[in-house]
Amino acid sequence: MSNLRVLLTITDGCDIEDKDGRQFKRAVEKLQPAPVVSLSCGIGESDVDHHGLAMLAALTGGRHIIVQGSEGIRQALDDLVGRIVFRGQAVVAADAQRAIVASVTQVSAARVPVDLLFLIDCSNSMVGQSDDPNVPGDKLKLSRTKEAAIAVVNSLNPAFDRVGVAQFCGDYRLLLRLTQDFAAVKRQIMGISPGGSTALYSAIGTALDEMLSM
Repeated sequence: MSNLRVLLTITDGCDIEDKDGRQFKRAVEKLQPAPVVSLSCGIGESDVDHHGLAMLAALTGGRHIIVQGSEGIRQALDDLVGRIVFRGQAVVAADAQRAIVASVTQVSAARVPVDLLFLIDCSNSMVGQSDDPNVPGDKLKLSRTKEAAIAVVNSLNPAFDRVGVAQFCGDYRLLLRLTQDFAAVKRQIMGISPGGSTALYSAIGTALDEMLSM
């Protein structure tokens, strides 16, 4: 069985460069026929395009989670990936004709192998830098995103899962193609540095191109 393809986007902003919505439409067009599940974590209530990210998730059977600040990132990523990787577990637990406690065998049978590509926002706002000096920034968003992403990697199994890493600000950059070398994945995540604006949907579209070619 081929692995389930999953794009996991973590961002604290909207796409300030996609003024005509062309890149968003491109992402929608790519996701509709593509066998890729869109998961996303939006950090903050006001600056993130939660509506657009939620729409991409809905198109693919994925999920978008809103967190208030950096302290919620770890739980959000655990929840997003856990629901996909163990997507059959809820069905087992909801069956009223079965025992309340599922057996270890049942839980293991629900495990879905994944090809997971992290798409991490590394714009200046992810380290608390803002164009408005009167707006206090959360300096821990990027560091906590890295910690949460590494925790997700540690929860996966290199025997059958693969993980890749990409970053974006004004530009998109693929840091590591899908691989079972989890140590290399974690090194790339830790090496991400901030700088630039937020070209969100252009990055999502390019990431989808990458995933479909891997």
